[in-house]
Amino acid sequence: MDSYQEKEKKKYRVRFSGWMIFKMVAWITIILLALALPIAIIVFNIVNK
Repeated sequence: MDSYQEKEKKKYRVRFSGWMIFKMVAWITIILLALALPIAIIVFNIVNK
């Protein structure tokens, strides 16, 4: 019983940490896109002048 519970806890912890990493990567991607968009527009405007 104890070993089964430990296994379940470990499985949940791994899944949870994986989800946290996924969320972090998603946030970083969104932030990078938000920063890259205005920079790209500025560069595009400079090149077009």
